[in-house]
Amino acid sequence: MIDYTGKKVCLNCKHATPDMKFANLDLEGNPTLVHCPFEKFARIRSEAACSHFEMK
Repeated sequence: MIDYTGKKVCLNCKHATPDMKFANLDLEGNPTLVHCPFEKFARIRSEAACSHFEMK
């Protein structure tokens, strides 16, 4: 998976939960979407983080 270490993206947020459904995995088996309790819809893992961002 692409290394997002130290960047403010959704995948690095402690609130984000990776969506591991088969339909939402990339070709390498990594999740493409994350669920956030502050958002109505799932977000893309590399999307810029919102104001609720907290590093894992």
